[in-house]
Amino acid sequence: MHFRLNKYLIEQSTQFLRRLFDYNSEWTNKDIEIVQISSGSSNMVFEQYFVEAEKYPIITIGTSGGSYTQSAFNDLLRIVDDDKINLGDRGLSNVEISDINQLQVLLPSTVINETIRGIDLQLTWTGKDVGGDNIDVNVYKNFTTTPVLIGSGSIIGHTNTELNKYFTEFGSNILLTGSDFAVTFTTASGSSYYIILDTTSNTYKYNQNGNITTSTGSIVGSLYLPAFIRMGTDYQPTLTFKVHAKNDTGTLYSLAELIVMYFTLAKHGQISRASDNVNGLKLSELESTTAISEFLEKGIYIKSIRQGGLEVRKRGEKDIIFSVTISIDMFTEWFEDYHVDTIKSIEVDSNSFLENLENT
Repeated sequence: MHFRLNKYLIEQSTQFLRRLFDYNSEWTNKDIEIVQISSGSSNMVFEQYFVEAEKYPIITIGTSGGSYTQSAFNDLLRIVDDDKINLGDRGLSNVEISDINQLQVLLPSTVINETIRGIDLQLTWTGKDVGGDNIDVNVYKNFTTTPVLIGSGSIIGHTNTELNKYFTEFGSNILLTGSDFAVTFTTASGSSYYIILDTTSNTYKYNQNGNITTSTGSIVGSLYLPAFIRMGTDYQPTLTFKVHAKNDTGTLYSLAELIVMYFTLAKHGQISRASDNVNGLKLSELESTTAISEFLEKGIYIKSIRQGGLEVRKRGEKDIIFSVTISIDMFTEWFEDYHVDTIKSIEVDSNSFLENLENT
């Protein structure tokens, strides 16, 4: 289960503002004024109900609730059967497999602790001999030392000389715990196939009639992760940021306006000590096409921001506490993934199906 709801949103917003006031204590409002926050630190930002001695100025963060919105029919968010780990994508070479020639593909360390359900690759019949035998696919761990078979599958044989992608689902899901994993490909006597390789990544071993050579490369194909159904809903809450100051509306308004501006900017950039800007914010969208913003990185989308009016209350005989509330509408989600079984093979051919149909 994965959820980013009230507790998470408040924690992330609190951390964001604490970093903001940790990195900055002074802002230049160009041609108008220098804005300085007397505390100059993160010690004034708290969750709404905190246990601290009363001090000002202070910012408290809470929520005024929200709505859980059905985003799809029957709360079904996604059906995923193509979640995969790419092993190679450029067809630059090939090897021939047969009963005496075995391709051994070493898997990258990134697969450790993953669960895989199948594999695909690109291949074609060589046109030699009779052909048509299945291709045996075996998965091993400790492959280069003491190989242990941990799963297997079979690609249906054919006599097609056109290059196509073929897939096999293993007998059961394989959990890749340990190290030194490999997938081997071989076939029966009388058949042979060309398997396409990407020679720019990983490593493969080619066992040609007992003579093993090692080269850089991998199959043009992918490991498939378990298929799953994702159920859940969207959550659209409103977080409230209450800014309080004692006998001072100037600091109050400055803090409130900084919150508004920084949450708006955080839709496009990130707070960073490495920023060249005096406000400590890197505009990631301009610096890199792959970078994402402060809150999108955390799975939070900021929809709209509103500022309330000035609230006034007396504290004792001499002090007045001024307050302003900032309301920020957000968008996030929760979901649960359910693994599902997929069709591994179809055993009935069209002729036997029609014969059974005629007999019923």
